[in-house]
Amino acid sequence: MSTESRLLGAVEARIDGLPLKLGHARQHLVLAALLAEAGSLLLVDQLVHRV
Repeated sequence: MSTESRLLGAVEARIDGLPLKLGHARQHLVLAALLAEAGSLLLVDQLVHRV
């Protein structure tokens, strides 16, 4: 299984080449914030501020 995420332009996520339904705009923002900090600690307060 392979995953792919795109943050520039529209926020997108795919698994094995198939697009995932990401939900509403706020969920897109949460995903983008988490992906931007992948591999790092992101505190809840920081996440809330970014969203």
